[in-house]
Amino acid sequence: MHSAFITQYGTRNVVFAAASFGVSFIRLTAIGLLCTFMLVTGTYDVRVLTAVIILVMLLDQVDGALFAQSSLNSVKSWRIRRRLTDSLTDRIVTHLGCLSLLALDLAFLPLYVVILMREVAISGYCAMCFSRGVLVYPRTQAKIAAAFVGLTVIAYTALSTPWAWIVASIMLVLSVFSFQEYHNRAPLVTVLKREKSTGSTCIVEVF
Repeated sequence: MHSAFITQYGTRNVVFAAASFGVSFIRLTAIGLLCTFMLVTGTYDVRVLTAVIILVMLLDQVDGALFAQSSLNSVKSWRIRRRLTDSLTDRIVTHLGCLSLLALDLAFLPLYVVILMREVAISGYCAMCFSRGVLVYPRTQAKIAAAFVGLTVIAYTALSTPWAWIVASIMLVLSVFSFQEYHNRAPLVTVLKREKSTGSTCIVEVF
C-alpha cells in the first residue's frame, strides 16, 4: 500500500508531505517536554521557555512551507488533513503551554482568560464553519495575530506584566480584525444555510 502511494505521488512529494506532518509532531513534543519539566520541577527557566516558544512558532511556518512543496498540496483530501492537523496542533500547543504556566503562576490567569476568549471566538467560529462543511484557511493577518499569543507569554515571563498586557492588547486588536476577515470570507448567514457535513468531497475550502 505504501509503495503504491509513493508510486502514485512520487518519493519527493511524499517525503515533503511526511516532513510537514513530522514537524507538527516535533512541535507537540517540544511543548510537551517543556510542560512536563515545568510541572515536575515546579519552576521554569525563562530562557528555555522563550526558546521553545520561538521554536514552536517558527516550526509552525515550516510545516506549511514543506507541505506546499509537495504535490499532495493540490489533493483536496490531503490539503484538508494538513489544515486540520495544523489547527489541532496549534490548539494543543497553546493551551498546554498556558495551562502549565497557570499551574505554576496563578497571576497569569487574567492574561490566559484573554487568550482563551480569543481562541473561543476565532477557533470556535472556524469549527462551526467546518461543521457546516466550510473550511476556512488562515491568511497572513490571522497568522500574525496567533503569533502574538506566544509573544504575550514571552512578555509575561521574560519582561513584566505591564508589557504582557501591551502585547496582549495588540493581540486582541489583530484578533478582532482577523475574526472580521474570517467572517467576510465565510459569512455566518451563508454558513448556517448549509447542511452539516464533514465529508471531504462535500467540504468547501475558503482560501
